[in-house]
Amino acid sequence: MILSGVNFPPKLIDAAEQGNLVVFAGAGVSMGEPSNLPSFWKLAEDIARGFGYEPKEPLDQFLGSLSPDESVIQNATVNTLQSINSQPKELHSHLLNMFTSSGSVRVVTTNFDPLFTEASSNIWTNKPEIYTAPALPLGYDFEGIVHIHGANTNPKSIVVTDRGFGKAYLTDGWASRFLMQMFETYTVLFVGYSHDDMVMSYLARALPDKAKGKRFALVGSETKNQDSKWQSLGIEPVYFPQEHEHDYDELSSSTKALSDFLRRRPSDWQEHIGRIAEQDGPLDLEDEHAIQHALNDVAKVRYFTSRATSEKWAFWLHDQDASSEARKHFKDCLSEDPRDKFCSRVFSIVETCKMRGLSSFALLKQIVADVKALLPYPDVFGLASG
Repeated sequence: MILSGVNFPPKLIDAAEQGNLVVFAGAGVSMGEPSNLPSFWKLAEDIARGFGYEPKEPLDQFLGSLSPDESVIQNATVNTLQSINSQPKELHSHLLNMFTSSGSVRVVTTNFDPLFTEASSNIWTNKPEIYTAPALPLGYDFEGIVHIHGANTNPKSIVVTDRGFGKAYLTDGWASRFLMQMFETYTVLFVGYSHDDMVMSYLARALPDKAKGKRFALVGSETKNQDSKWQSLGIEPVYFPQEHEHDYDELSSSTKALSDFLRRRPSDWQEHIGRIAEQDGPLDLEDEHAIQHALNDVAKVRYFTSRATSEKWAFWLHDQDASSEARKHFKDCLSEDPRDKFCSRVFSIVETCKMRGLSSFALLKQIVADVKALLPYPDVFGLASG
């Protein structure tokens, strides 16, 4: 599904529509105006300055070396972050708006800031549930905003050193346990998260088969040279347009396009599909994908067939391996009662496919291919053998 120039995979769209999506937000979500929060390197640099040092990799080990007392580093982290004038970005709101209500939100973030919570108060009267490490919900059954590495409202919860990560992912294991359950159960979209930290990299490579094919990362098009990295992690990259590597303007617009798509009401779909259907065929890729998506849903088929009359739709649909039966029915549309004929035939096929768990695209393609080849009308539902 192409939205605002981004090709969102059907599996991702389906999961979101079915209420099975988790947004996993990294530091990139809260960087830049007006949030102004630092990258992990900049955060380590600011903390280290108070101890008279310069940071070095690996950052978690460096921060752990600054003091044997974990609370000293945790408090320094919170003091550094709370000194920054920070407000939610539009991106925070767009990500929350991928969910229909505050009670259906599933956001997991490595960020310590409360910006998702603040943004939610501008969208809903009731805020989502908030979970702060180590008091996490069950990874296979949760709704709310989860601060997997703690929050700056509670310094003792902060996970920022090698000691902290060791407890969270190994000895106590509450973070790894939550994430394993989450990845096995839900489809996950990473946003603003590089996946470069060692613990998450190891975890990604060790996930069981049931977690495969359900993880996606929204990343800039200028990072396509990192395809092998995402492949090794079992994550499918979804690219948003960039003019240069540090251009993130389209990240906000692409997430807004996706959230707008997911929040469309039936009346919005009727208007959107009707506008496209009244054209003399689709004008661009976004229109094409909208109609392909519509033909998998009985209600949306009604919207399309009640407004589409151009024969060009039939040829386009066949060329796109979409609803190929439309070509045959659009030919019928040139005679009596065109809309009634088209609506009735396509609707009945799509409805039957839905009840039987079949692909309407594949089935309609088979029908039109056999009709064009002057073969007998195929027994698509196995009625002749019964």
